[in-house]
Amino acid sequence: MEGHLSISENGKTVMGIYNTDYAIDVTIPEGVTAISHNAFENCSQLRSIKIPSSVSFIGCEAFKGCSSLKDIIIPEGVSLIDHGTFMDCSSLEFLKVPNNVETIEYDAFSGCSSLKEIYLPDNLKNIGVRCFKDCSSLLYFACPKEMTTIKEYTFSGCSSLEVINIESIITIEKYAFCGCSSLQRIDLPDSLTYIDCGIFQGCTSIKSIWIPENVTTIGDSAFCGTSIRRIIIPHKVTSIGSLAFQGCIYLQNIVIPKCVKSIGWGAFEGCASIQTVDIPNSVNHIGGSAFSACESLQSINIPNTIKCIETETFSECKSLTSIIIPNSVTYISAWAFNNCSSLQSIVIPDVATKIEKYLFSGCSSLQRIVIPSKVTHICEGAFCDCSSLKEIVMPETISFIGKWAFSNCTILESITIPHSISYIGSHAFSGCSSMNTLYLQIDSLGGIKIEDDAFEDDILYNCTLIVSSRFWFYDLHPVLKKFKHVKIEK
Repeated sequence: MEGHLSISENGKTVMGIYNTDYAIDVTIPEGVTAISHNAFENCSQLRSIKIPSSVSFIGCEAFKGCSSLKDIIIPEGVSLIDHGTFMDCSSLEFLKVPNNVETIEYDAFSGCSSLKEIYLPDNLKNIGVRCFKDCSSLLYFACPKEMTTIKEYTFSGCSSLEVINIESIITIEKYAFCGCSSLQRIDLPDSLTYIDCGIFQGCTSIKSIWIPENVTTIGDSAFCGTSIRRIIIPHKVTSIGSLAFQGCIYLQNIVIPKCVKSIGWGAFEGCASIQTVDIPNSVNHIGGSAFSACESLQSINIPNTIKCIETETFSECKSLTSIIIPNSVTYISAWAFNNCSSLQSIVIPDVATKIEKYLFSGCSSLQRIVIPSKVTHICEGAFCDCSSLKEIVMPETISFIGKWAFSNCTILESITIPHSISYIGSHAFSGCSSMNTLYLQIDSLGGIKIEDDAFEDDILYNCTLIVSSRFWFYDLHPVLKKFKHVKIEK
């Protein structure tokens, strides 16, 4: 048994094939002028096909999923490679596109994972979206002279692509080279004005790249995960997108030009080799996690144009020893300095009203902290695991100490809680094993709630609670009465 072609009544169009499991080597008869859409789709046993020179049209997805197809010659009369024509032909190794073709539509060769060489005509003008996506064996590509745009995802996943010539290109769309892990160098055209999203994301072999001077925007994830050591951002750039340089672990030097206004979320996250960053006064927004896990970062200036430090902006900056936050900052989000384990000192702006969740948690070198006079809330875990914290100065405005707020501050010996306090949360002082003195300045039981487990047994048994003579009835409180050592001051 063998596969049989289904041909239109006029004998001009191949419509499909019967018994596809037996269609291995196929010859299309002379006189046929067209191969219909999806004609050989998913003929997984098809190894070769001979197409006569009379054929001038091949429909979309005509050979899609022909995973055993190794050899095919497209006739010179064909002027269009339609969308998905050879998609997932995973055994196809070589192809020559006819000279008359000016357009190759989207997904035409997507998933041709064995394709090593493809020859394109000089007059080819358009290559569609994802055209060569996941052609993981493709080694070299030269853009035809008439071609001006590389569409989105065109070469995404071409993990063997080492060399590409893009001299004629004016525009490169998002994720064009995403995952081209063997690409070591690419010369971007001078005409480029925008580095689109994810263009070089995951290009792990790129060590250096020159950004053209006319570029004004670096898009999200543009260089994420590359191996660049140094990069010069052009002076016209106004925006650095989210995750733009995330995971560039070898990037040592970065100069942010004076026109930049915005640094996106996670822009330099995980750039473990950066040691210093100078942020110009033009920047008015720094996104969350922007410098998170920059483990070698020792110093950074925050300009007085910044009003908010967002979540995790500097978390895991383990070499950062000090930082000055300008008074322009009115709000610092949760986790902003989490696990900055070398941070010894920090000045919190006077306008701050809240110490957010886990803001300084894991800052194991922080020795002293002065909380500004307008702060009313110390939230959950704000100073937990600050194992070197010896002194904390609270203002008279503090009304709320959240759960785990000072847990595992193991060398904190004493603390003064002001009369303004109205709530102390669970495990607020858990693991404060060195605490020997707790000054509680309240003078009434009204309006204060202390959770039953706010103080653990080692504090209740070893720490001296000091209260004023006006609060001689402290033992009416169900938690405070558990303290074994109490001193009433006159």
